[in-house]
Amino acid sequence: MREKKFLYFIGFVSIASWLVHFLTYSNQYSNQEIMEGIIFIFLLTTIYFVLIRIYFSWNSGPKIVIRFLFITGLVLLGWITFIIESSA
Repeated sequence: MREKKFLYFIGFVSIASWLVHFLTYSNQYSNQEIMEGIIFIFLLTTIYFVLIRIYFSWNSGPKIVIRFLFITGLVLLGWITFIIESSA
């Protein structure tokens, strides 16, 4: 149970640190960039919290999370390859 609380703590710290970053450096970003950043971070941390919940609540949670991370990694590799090829 300690691992679950620690992982939730990491999620909350990441949200708080990004919000503090945007508040501290708000003069360097436009309002649209700040809103895009906040929405992006909230979407990512929501996915993070859902994966933590699945991992610790379901019997097959670790398998589901590993598969999700593997598929996400493949998609990111494909995306990076596409960006590199299109910029060359």
